[in-house]
Amino acid sequence: MNLRSAFVMGSALLVGAVTSADAEELRYAVGYPPGAAAIDAAESAAKIIANASGGELTVKVYTSALLSFGEMEGGIRDGIADIGYMVTPYFPKDFPRTNLLNDMSMQLSNVGADVNKIAGMAYGGAMMEYIILNCPDCLAEYKAQNMVFTGVGPTASYHLLCNQPVTSAEALKGKRLRAGAGQWNRWAVALGASPVQITGQESLEAMKQGIIDCTVLSTVTALKDFQLINAVTDITLGVPGGVFAATPATTVNADVWKGLDTKKRSAFLRGAAYMSAAIPFIDHSRETAVVEEAAGKGIKTHEPEADLKAATASFLAQDASTVAELYSKAFGVANAPDMMAAFRPLLEKWVGLVNGIASVEDLAALYEQEIYSKIDFENYGN
Repeated sequence: MNLRSAFVMGSALLVGAVTSADAEELRYAVGYPPGAAAIDAAESAAKIIANASGGELTVKVYTSALLSFGEMEGGIRDGIADIGYMVTPYFPKDFPRTNLLNDMSMQLSNVGADVNKIAGMAYGGAMMEYIILNCPDCLAEYKAQNMVFTGVGPTASYHLLCNQPVTSAEALKGKRLRAGAGQWNRWAVALGASPVQITGQESLEAMKQGIIDCTVLSTVTALKDFQLINAVTDITLGVPGGVFAATPATTVNADVWKGLDTKKRSAFLRGAAYMSAAIPFIDHSRETAVVEEAAGKGIKTHEPEADLKAATASFLAQDASTVAELYSKAFGVANAPDMMAAFRPLLEKWVGLVNGIASVEDLAALYEQEIYSKIDFENYGN
């Protein structure tokens, strides 16, 4: 039996008739606007949870109208939502270990020569296995905020999207970049560019007005979600690399979690596995079509020149110690070097595991097999 069959069969076996009095409905705040891919994935996860629980546990998905990403921590903690799609860099002091793991994702390029097409799927698997099964201190950060960690949904690889060709280290110097999280800001500075602190949603107008020359994002997010297809002229693939993985996409209010019996917890984690798989798989699977659409509009794609690759590799060789020192001094993560050393072999493992994955269901089943099946449903999160 393949992984997809096992996943589907496992869900189907739990379906049964339940009276409305037995059913419990949870509110899921996703934070994206209507029509976003994450909303569709959340709706699919909700169906899996309902089926796996035999209708005893249902989930109603809410868009950004309920909670924005900036409001998500307080909203989950205080019970405005039962489940929420977290973006932990909004709350750096509360989730430093999750953010540390996210802040080293450019190291993916040191794991394999060609990881761009599987980066989000691999990084998500490694990050979830580390946090859930190997990092009690990580889980304690969520517990302190009255939350239970149940998964992440990373993006696809980050590339350089510009309004002019930027393929060499020399061409990057002096460019103004919307670079987002810490590692990409540090890369930009190290290579002589100037990071500009704006949100991804502001990138389109900023590029049109000449405030930025480039943005560092996944192609799907940049070109489609933020509509930069109307401003970008050139894409340099593979640099800076890395993924955005500080996205605990199905974080649960701890009081709600404690009220769920083991059957409902098991059912919920089936949905969490699907959500964690859907976000990166869909992002990766849409890349080819989006780049082709961009080409149809005259947008050119490039490979980075040797000097840009070399400069990026030199930056990465130094940045690991920078990350460890930053999180140790600024956020009190005294064991940051040990965390990074323990995470590296898991990342190598997951780069191998996700090769050949052909569907969201297969990826969700792999996450179930390698991570979720090893959770003690009765005691996890208590």
